[in-house]
Amino acid sequence: MKKELRQAISALMRHYTRLRMSHFHLIGIMLTAQQTGKMPDDWLIQLRSLRELPESRAVIEESEELLGRVLQTADEDALTALISEALKDDPLPN
Repeated sequence: MKKELRQAISALMRHYTRLRMSHFHLIGIMLTAQQTGKMPDDWLIQLRSLRELPESRAVIEESEELLGRVLQTADEDALTALISEALKDDPLPN
């Protein structure tokens, strides 16, 4: 597999990881809004704050480790296994 393709896949996985995190953060904000009966005016600020939590940063660091291995892996089967492992426990959004 060409280095350019591995880099493109890594960029896609980075983007996917950040979107996935935002999705779950927004679900949390919406569930809280549903429970309180009011949509917060500062939801975007809340989202940005949630992205900075240690737990959120840990997910990013974990994905960076995976992406580092992707960039070093020349074997397509190993690359497929790494990506599949990253996605296997990820629930699909409704």
